[in-house]
Amino acid sequence: MAGKRRIMSAEKGLGGSIRGILLVAGMIGLLASSQSLQAAMRRVGVKVGVTMGQSPQFFAGEVIGVRADAIVIETEPGETLTLVISDISSVRVYRKSQAVTGGIAGALAGSAIAYAASEAEYGGKLFGELGIIIYTAIGVMGGGVAGAIVGGIASADKTYYLKNMPKASVERLLARLRKKARVPKYQ
Repeated sequence: MAGKRRIMSAEKGLGGSIRGILLVAGMIGLLASSQSLQAAMRRVGVKVGVTMGQSPQFFAGEVIGVRADAIVIETEPGETLTLVISDISSVRVYRKSQAVTGGIAGALAGSAIAYAASEAEYGGKLFGELGIIIYTAIGVMGGGVAGAIVGGIASADKTYYLKNMPKASVERLLARLRKKARVPKYQ
């Protein structure tokens, strides 16, 4: 009888391990697929807001291309503007919020950690499944909220003040904008 219990216990432990491995593999797959889907669907330029010179002229649009002396943006479909870099006082780069992606990743990570910890604590106890469910739900909520906050903060818009930047920093900014433009090798 004792040998039969050990076999059943080993099978239960093996099943828990397989569930944990599948959960982690699913989480990794979700993260990898969301990044690759975003990269595959992206053939539009980064969205920017540009303030010109001393006057409060503001233009917003999608970066079509970046030349050595100018940034070309599309303000409306079919309407492009060429903005000379020496006349630009600031560029605000708008980023897509990653709060949802961060929330999903955080919820999955939180659930995996909470499940593993609660399984070790409550596995095999009377009403242990209830404790596992409660701790896993808390892990999902806590991880989801934390991931959404981190994703939102990490993807916040960034403003660059070109008049106050050294020439080397302006060149690095233009190189980054060039990579994110609709036409990266714009002439």
